[in-house]
Amino acid sequence: MKLILPCLLVISLSVNAQIDFNDYQTIQSSGEIPADFTAQTYEKIEAGLTTQRDNMSKYEQREFLEKTGYAIDDLLHSGLVVYGDDLSNYISAIADNLLSDNPQLRSELRFYTLKSNVTNAFSTDQGIIFVTTGLIGQLANEAQLAYILAHEISHYTEKHVVESFTWSREQRFSHNWISQMSVYKKEREFEADKLAINMYRKAGYAKAELVSTFDVLLYSYLPFDEIKVSQDYFSSDKMYLPPFMFPDKEYEIKADEHEDDSNSTHPNISKRKDAIKKELEAITGAWENAKFKQTEEQFLLVRDIARFENVRTSILNTDYGDAIYSIYLLEQKFPNSLYLKRMKAQSWLGLYQYEKLGQISKVINATKEYEGFSADVHYMIRKFNRSSLTTMSLRQVYDIHQSDSSDAEIKAIYSFMLTELSKDAKFDLSDYSDMTFQQAVDSSLALIEKQSMDSLIPPPPPVAKNDSISGDEPPLEDEPVKKKSKYDRIKTKAPTSTEIVAGQSIDSIKFYLYGLSDIIKDPA
Repeated sequence: MKLILPCLLVISLSVNAQIDFNDYQTIQSSGEIPADFTAQTYEKIEAGLTTQRDNMSKYEQREFLEKTGYAIDDLLHSGLVVYGDDLSNYISAIADNLLSDNPQLRSELRFYTLKSNVTNAFSTDQGIIFVTTGLIGQLANEAQLAYILAHEISHYTEKHVVESFTWSREQRFSHNWISQMSVYKKEREFEADKLAINMYRKAGYAKAELVSTFDVLLYSYLPFDEIKVSQDYFSSDKMYLPPFMFPDKEYEIKADEHEDDSNSTHPNISKRKDAIKKELEAITGAWENAKFKQTEEQFLLVRDIARFENVRTSILNTDYGDAIYSIYLLEQKFPNSLYLKRMKAQSWLGLYQYEKLGQISKVINATKEYEGFSADVHYMIRKFNRSSLTTMSLRQVYDIHQSDSSDAEIKAIYSFMLTELSKDAKFDLSDYSDMTFQQAVDSSLALIEKQSMDSLIPPPPPVAKNDSISGDEPPLEDEPVKKKSKYDRIKTKAPTSTEIVAGQSIDSIKFYLYGLSDIIKDPA
């Protein structure tokens, strides 16, 4: 799958490149390759054995270094980790500010960006701190990121990763050691929170943003914004979607900062907030009030990059429902983005392919997972049946192709979809009307009105058998006039196939049959 990303506005980051959000290119590593990526794993293990770790035998140290070392190297070489890119450089600049008074510690740390929609940051015993694009896309300002980095740096300085490894072995956790490296005892989370405050404060960040950072963490499993999708975004004069395709209620956001954490490795958000507030009350010194130490423009640019990356990641992970909602959110700021059009076309093609395989439930959320406004998109997709989702997918891809027919990627997506449809035994263009749904409704109503008027006109008097009618035509036989009920009229097809689909009445359940009226006339 070729993915390329987007605004006609080109902004220069003080860190590196120029970013064109109309034709966005995924972030890539830049500059000299760090030793983390080139050194052999066994070399790192042997070097690590020269440092004694408290409360660990030599056997335990080797086990620790082998399991974490190979897991980290697998991640570094996965293609998901980048260095020297705009996000990694921005993160490193914040770290420079946080550790301006501790150059030795700063020299031990490396910061890399991880292309993942999981909202996370985690440190390693080797001094690597990974920050996900999912996390950056959720943040409101630089100060929040600074506190999260200070928290991870504190885990590193206090050797919590080593302790976490020993504890995880005792708890019989899974062997996914990367995921477990950010799992600590509750008291270690409190300790890292506390230590991070001092580092954050000395760097000049705003006191008020500390507590708000925990709100980001609380709701981070949701999309990066919460905006209701207009039904008109999917329904148009060419493709009508009836109201029953959309939910008639709003889905509750279930996040609870007071949730029971008795079986969790992390304390709940409420407890962490309370602990932070208590620490803040004990600090009597002055605070600066900076939300941004670098410019706000730089932060917003970096966050937009992360959000565009998250769309790409959603599609690579076949999370098409999430991708479509994220595209909708980004189009509020980038309405003409060619990249977003490409991603939208990819998403609808993917939905069609999974529906064709009968596996659509794998790429959209289950009903029990519905929360917030993004649920509307998943609800709508789940309401489609095989035929209607096929129609909607073709409608979307066709419209995108028509708007940018010269774009090679969009053209390729459209061409591939036509090829797939040509092999789909359940798709036949002859089933569709050459009228839109509204045109069909108007035509049907006009017919019903005409039939109603005709039923009110009395029949002409019978003609006597010995009377002649104009010319030499034979006389007409008496013929009873059958009056139709309104139910007959509603269920009866309009008179000709050019007005409504032959042999079918207008049925909103089969709204999709009127969704390709212009496409079936398109000679291309």
